[in-house]
Amino acid sequence: MSVLVVLFLFIFIVRPTPSVLRAAVMTLVILIARYRGESTRGIASLGAAITLLILLDPFQSIDPGFALSVLATAGLLLFAPRIKPTILAAPIAAMVFCAPIIVSLSGYISPMSVIANLLAAPAVTPITIVGFIAALISPFAPPISWGLIFIVKPLA
Repeated sequence: MSVLVVLFLFIFIVRPTPSVLRAAVMTLVILIARYRGESTRGIASLGAAITLLILLDPFQSIDPGFALSVLATAGLLLFAPRIKPTILAAPIAAMVFCAPIIVSLSGYISPMSVIANLLAAPAVTPITIVGFIAALISPFAPPISWGLIFIVKPLA
């Protein structure tokens, strides 16, 4: 139950963009499967999330943010486990799977974007987690929230 509360708060704080909705629905599918005692598969939960979101809002199917989120997640699930060294797996897998959409939107892929993704990858998790905690506690403990933001600001 606490995971559902955190999931709802996360959606509320960061806004229900296509990628956030995709992640939330995937998480919900996994939680329901685990509650029912069933095994979970990332790619199956991605498929369920895509299906549900497009049924609820068909315009998601033409949203570039939704497409990029789906493809990046598919890359992480299908391709990243095969990449060595593992520290580079996430940004490489996401870039490979997102490349067709990126090229269709901009006409090219900048080599600098690949380097930027590789450099940014280690900072994403601490920024996301600490930033989320800071946002949650900011109404009740602004000084602590500011301190947390101060800590992760150099990573951002």
